[in-house]
Amino acid sequence: MLGSDHASRLTAFEALLAWPGGLQLGGGVTTDNAMEYLDAGASHVIVTSFVFREGQLEEDRLKALVKLVGKQRLVLDLSCRQRDGQYWVVTDRWQRFSSLSLGEASLAELAGSCDEFLVHGVDVEGMQLGIDETLVELLGKWSPIPVTYAGGARTLVRAQISCFLGPLFVKACTVVYYSVGWPTGN
Repeated sequence: MLGSDHASRLTAFEALLAWPGGLQLGGGVTTDNAMEYLDAGASHVIVTSFVFREGQLEEDRLKALVKLVGKQRLVLDLSCRQRDGQYWVVTDRWQRFSSLSLGEASLAELAGSCDEFLVHGVDVEGMQLGIDETLVELLGKWSPIPVTYAGGARTLVRAQISCFLGPLFVKACTVVYYSVGWPTGN
């Protein structure tokens, strides 16, 4: 969602009603409104700021959201930036580094609470510099569940390329989003 104002919410609900079960919705999702979006037709809700506050993962909030919507309808946004050789989840419009670094152990633990991860490669987002191939490769190695990657696509042609980067498969979902997972034959 672009915002929580009336016009943005109206547009989001119109889209959800037009394609029930076909869209994920994120932006301001909390335990107070998540079911409203799912009941309106969202396949999943995407959450960041509700579970990350002041740079800390609020595990009680994450557990409450999972209890409410079920892990099968939850996408965790773990958008990140690189610092000191590691990728760290960033919040507050990607300006605040959280205390959570991405790695095999952190992704395995969080995978128990969601169906999928959404990861923006913030260092290349909106710059059309190409995807952060290092990040995509690490996500493919570390994540036990599907990951949608966004950031850095230069052209539609580049976004439509399906390729192998080490053991992972990258398949374009839209112009700037990449699904990271294992080949399915599609």
